[in-house]
Formats: sequence, structure tokens, C-alpha cells
Amino acid sequence: MELLLIGGDRRPATSGDAYRLIDPATGETWMEVAAGGAADIDQAVKLADQMRSPWRKVNSRDRTRMLLNLSGLLRSHLEELAQLESRNVGKPI
Repeated sequence: MELLLIGGDRRPATSGDAYRLIDPATGETWMEVAAGGAADIDQAVKLADQMRSPWRKVNSRDRTRMLLNLSGLLRSHLEELAQLESRNVGKPI
């Protein structure tokens, strides 16, 4: 089962619940993911709020570099992400 990512840590949902992702073409489960609930959302918001202050202290040049690195990571996994989303919604790319 895929875990939640909160505050840089992978963890199961507090409730222990999971969503089954169903392939619309076959009706079969192809993945289970942790189903975050209110407690998980509260924790994620709390941690994100704590990160606001340090992020403000990062100069614009370093922020730009970090965001460009993130963009590069997304682009390097574009095909994989597209295949996952295509399977999730049951539509061709």
C-alpha cells in the first residue's frame, strides 16, 4: 500500500483506511493508497504552516533554484506520471 507523505515522512493514514484504485477498463484493483482523514489533514497543515517561516528566509535565487530542480524532477518522471494518471482515469494518453 502506498503511504501518505506528510512533513517529509511516509506514514499510513491515522485511521488505517485505504482507497482502492480501480482500473476502469478491467474493474480490477491495481493499487491501494492510504486514505488520509481529518487528523492527517490537520497534521499536514500544521507542518506546512511551520515551514512557511523558514521558506520566507530563503533568498529568491535559492528559491528559484529549488523550484527549477523540482520542475526538472517532474519532467524527468513525466512519462511515468502520465501512465499512472491514464490508468487511474481509464483514458488513453
